[in-house]
Amino acid sequence: MTTPAEQPIPTPGLRRAWWLREALAAEQPALIAPSLFGDADAQVAIIGGGYTGMWTAYFLTEAAPRMRIVLLEADICGGGPSGRNGGFLHGWWESLPYLVERYGQQRGLEIARAADEVVSGIGAWCERHGVDAWFRHGGDLAVATSPAQEGRLAGALADGAPRRLHVTAIADMAEAQVVYAGTQDVIESGEAPGFEALLAAAWRERGFGDFWGYSLVAEGAAEVMVEVGLSIWDAAAPVVLVEEAGGRVTDFAGRRIFDGGTTLATNGVIHEAVRSMLVTASQAMPEGGVPE
Repeated sequence: MTTPAEQPIPTPGLRRAWWLREALAAEQPALIAPSLFGDADAQVAIIGGGYTGMWTAYFLTEAAPRMRIVLLEADICGGGPSGRNGGFLHGWWESLPYLVERYGQQRGLEIARAADEVVSGIGAWCERHGVDAWFRHGGDLAVATSPAQEGRLAGALADGAPRRLHVTAIADMAEAQVVYAGTQDVIESGEAPGFEALLAAAWRERGFGDFWGYSLVAEGAAEVMVEVGLSIWDAAAPVVLVEEAGGRVTDFAGRRIFDGGTTLATNGVIHEAVRSMLVTASQAMPEGGVPE
């Protein structure tokens, strides 16, 4: 009896992306640039043959055709992260809140609009040069499912002023969203026998682990965050975030201690009812929400 040899662990980036393999297979050998040996004189030297480097070389050549440009790439052009993209071409509207916070309302909007020109400009470039890049100029739709999500974009398009985070006032589990780091982790911990009942009682449940789940509670996009296996240094920042936004954070026993390995963050209104359901398998949420 023989034991099959272990397969080597693949090296990240070693295998080309599908579209790059297809392009290389159709490439004419005579068009492949040779490696650089010796010295080269240049007015502009560009390090890296990804999207940024290639576009820089292209536009410099368009502006000054006689300019001597040398582009240096250790692999092949497009062989790095630029060659491992998902095939989507989009602007920066989804990052508008960040752009406004960083650069102000006017400059943030200018950057987002300029990025739109890049999208249409690449389509025009493909048409002008006869490049079949499967370019399809469509649209992008973002859907808000809570007032907090609506507020992100509305705030950026208004005066760009900072917005204070605040938890929701939802008191009925049938209207609450529960987020968690991982269902299997919570169930296998044995600390929350009522976890599955809690998820069944919620309006919606989603897996948003780590810091992101607490951020959703703090900004009013979720009402409950459940997590196990945290150390005190893991919980330190999320506790401040949720409590400053008006919420409450405890362990599953209801204590404000964060070195016991269990963490429950809520909007405060439904905290005790949620905690009771978590630790008692047969516990049911009172009909109509949390009693006065």
